[in-house]
Amino acid sequence: MLYRIACFGPGAEVSIECNPGTVTAQKFAVYRQSGINRISLGLQSAQNVELKMLGRIHTWEQFLKTYELARAGGFSNINVDLMSALPGQTVDSWRKTLEKVLELKPEHISAYSLIIEEGTPFYEKYEDDIKLMAELGISAYRFSISWTRIFPEGDDEIPNAKGLQFYDNLVNCCLKNGITPHITLFHWDLPQTLEDDGGWLSERTINAFVKYAELICEHFSDRVEYFSTINEPQIITRMGYSTGQHAPGLTLPDDTVLEILHSLAKAHAA
Repeated sequence: MLYRIACFGPGAEVSIECNPGTVTAQKFAVYRQSGINRISLGLQSAQNVELKMLGRIHTWEQFLKTYELARAGGFSNINVDLMSALPGQTVDSWRKTLEKVLELKPEHISAYSLIIEEGTPFYEKYEDDIKLMAELGISAYRFSISWTRIFPEGDDEIPNAKGLQFYDNLVNCCLKNGITPHITLFHWDLPQTLEDDGGWLSERTINAFVKYAELICEHFSDRVEYFSTINEPQIITRMGYSTGQHAPGLTLPDDTVLEILHSLAKAHAA
């Protein structure tokens, strides 16, 4: 069906991202009938304590069952999404997650960092880690920029030079090691000042995001080709403002949640 309504050429890879805690055999069957030929499973970590810290609704055991369902449903192209540099995550914990996932032999593994927090192993040792990435043959690295590290109040007049310098160093280190940097602008870390002033229901937040996005793109466009604006807006709206499982932990009416989704779309489009 997707091939009839979209401009996909023969052999195109058509992917859908799934939550291991909610997808079923019936859903996989619908995906196949719709023309989807690649499944991306958002595992994030094989350690249940880390999944709980992230607010995920699935466990490692549920992920394994979902992975088996995808294979049984005829999918021979599976990607597993992982997160690195999590607060409190050790190098040993990250290694164990990789080893567990590699045993499953997925066709792809996407590993990215939610936010490069100060105090995490990656923040302190990013140069060594990027060298290891290069040695492993990794050709691209997607990372998220922390909005508050650039504009602590969300829409300050002057950006934080120290914050920009860290990401300058990170991008330059990637390029030095032959790794293509991919910047994500917003991965759910809305500055608290903006949240207190209405969050994504406020025009101030939309305007502040545009200002922040313009600065980042202008600053890095001489070295970075790939930018993503807002990561998984459906997760922000549903789990942040409907079920309350993610920050800011609100349970708002559906019509208000749709207003927030509209705001995210406006920020992306601007």
